[in-house]
Parts: sequence; structure tokens; C-alpha cells
Amino acid sequence: MRAVRVHDFSGLEGVSLEIIPPPQPAADQALIRVVAASVNPADIKIAKGLFPRVAQRDLPVTLGCDFAGIIEYCRQRTAPFHAGDFVFGMARPGNGSLADYAVADVDAFALAPTALDLKDAAAVPLAALTAWQGLTLHGALTAGQRVLILGAGGGVGHFAVQFAHYLGAEVFALGAVRDADFLRELGAHHVLDRDSEFEMTGEKMDLVLDLVGGSTQDRAWAVLNQRGMIVSPVTQPDPRRCRSGGRPGCRYLAQPNRADFERIASLLNTGDVRPVISSRFGLDDAYKALSQLERGGTRGKSIVTVEN
Repeated sequence: MRAVRVHDFSGLEGVSLEIIPPPQPAADQALIRVVAASVNPADIKIAKGLFPRVAQRDLPVTLGCDFAGIIEYCRQRTAPFHAGDFVFGMARPGNGSLADYAVADVDAFALAPTALDLKDAAAVPLAALTAWQGLTLHGALTAGQRVLILGAGGGVGHFAVQFAHYLGAEVFALGAVRDADFLRELGAHHVLDRDSEFEMTGEKMDLVLDLVGGSTQDRAWAVLNQRGMIVSPVTQPDPRRCRSGGRPGCRYLAQPNRADFERIASLLNTGDVRPVISSRFGLDDAYKALSQLERGGTRGKSIVTVEN
């Protein structure tokens, strides 16, 4: 099969398309014929040796996390899946989905949303899961609360805006000026210019979902109310900046969970949420997709079609 691989941690320059044997699923895994995948910042971190779950001893590895595809074989007989099912989900880091076939844990995928073309479902898993778990599991966002999403126009951010709107929150979205109308269409009630002094507006938030890190995260402490908190998949919020009596911030990584994927699929099927796909590439052009992501500024997600 074809697979997008790295043999060292030299960055994207070390990415190559190779022919390797198909992976073999373990007892708690399924073999997936990949129809489409998508690229994520984690792929770039793996290629640079900056992703903690992929070490030197694991090389060479196949890039890609998200997939949408068709089950070829499921070894766990108690799993609620069968050969031929259309599914979407996540492969383990290093045993990736930028390939003709991938293996995935049976709890790391769900039946694909029927309202989407199967290829488009590849844009969803990691980005949507990161947004959903950040807002609900770690941020405990509820209706009527105020949330500020930093990096709202990106892959995770555009899902976060839609989820927060669905949950009944008052949504503040920090993004590029050119994305203002786009973010309002997704459900943002207020759009803040990322190049402005957004922390000086006087608005107070119950939650900040930080998808940017760095000085932007540092500035966001000023917009929290007395019980507000920052959650981020990017960098650990500085506990010294926490307000007296406030909730400490947290860094998290999205954890594959079938129930969460099923919930997300239901929101896609009802039209409450939709993926925004900015670019489409073939597997032969996966390097271009990764390079575009590394340059930044992409609205929504880019997908890589594996099987036409």
C-alpha cells in the first residue's frame, strides 16, 4: 500500500510517499480502507520530533490521524461494527491515516455522519474532538455563559465556534479581520480582531478556549471574570496568572472516545455543525497539504483524498 512516512525528525523535508505492507489490526482494532484523511498540526510535530507520543525508537512512522473510510475487517466480535461500514475517527499517532489502509482502536471511531460525503467526514475527527472536549469536558461550558475562542478561524476554532453556539453560550471569536463574516456565519455573536488589544475591551468571560498560545494566551487572563478559566490544547496556562479564587487553567490533549464521535456525528447530521474545507489534495500531494498547514492562515481544514 501507499503511505506518507518519515524516517527521521528532519521536518517536512523528510516526508516521502512509500510502498509498505498493509498494517495488521490487533484484537481490539479494525482495519480501515482509507477514503480520505486530513492534516493536523500534530503531523508537523511528529515530523519534527516534537510530539511526545512518537519517539526515535518508533521510526519510521506513517503520518496522519484523521480518517474517513470503510471497515475491511474488525477483529473484536463484540464491537458494534461490521465489514463495509462507513466510519470516521482517529488512528494512533505514528500508525497513521495518510495511507491506503490504517488500523484504529474500536473505541477511536464511530459510524460516519450520513449527512456528509464520506470524504468530507475526514475533516472532522481530531479538530472537532479537540473543540468539543475543550468546551464541555475541560471547560464545563453551559448555556448563558460567555466564551472567548482564540484562533477561531482555524481547524479546531471553526468547530469550537459552532459547538459553543449550539451549547447556548455567548460566543466571542478572536480571528483575522478577513474572517469576521465567516465567523459570524458559524455562530459567533462578537468578533474581535486578533491584531487589536482585545484584552482592553472590558468584556469578562467565563471561559477562554485558547488555540494560539504564547503572548495571546497571556493577554487573555485579563478578560476572565472571577471564576473564569483558560483551557488550551497548545500550552499550559500559567498558574501564577490565575485570579484569586478563580479556576486554574489547564492544558489538555483530545482523547479518542466513541461516544464523543457519535455525539459530533449527530450534530453534523442535524446540520447544527458543519466542517469547512479550504483545500483538497491527493495522497501524492500530501507534502503540499502539510506545507500549507505549516505556513498557517488556513481557514477550516484541508483534506487528503486517498481513494476516489
